Amino acid sequence: MQTYTMADPAKSPKKVCTEPEPVLITNNGRPQNIIINVSDLPVDGSVMLARELHGKACVRQLQRLSHQQGLDTMTLDEINAEIAAARAERRARG
Repeated sequence: MQTYTMADPAKSPKKVCTEPEPVLITNNGRPQNIIINVSDLPVDGSVMLARELHGKACVRQLQRLSHQQGLDTMTLDEINAEIAAARAERRARG
C-alpha cells in the first residue's frame, strides 16, 4: 500500500487517485484516510461498502477498548445500571 501525506493529493492528484491499490493518507505521520480507486465499480455500492467497513472497524475498536478496561466482564445488571445513570445525568443537564 502506498502512503502519502495530506499535501500529496493536492500536489499530484492524478498520481494519488489513480493508484490501483488502496492509498494511505497520513497527517503528521498518523494514518488519516484511505483512498480506494473505484473507477470500475458502482459508486453507490462502493460508498455503502466503505460505510459498512468503517462501522465494523469502530465496533472492533470499541470491543478492544472494552476488553482492555475490563468492561467485557460486566453483568447485565451492571450494564443496565450504567445506562440508567447516564440517562439520569442527561436528564439532569436538561
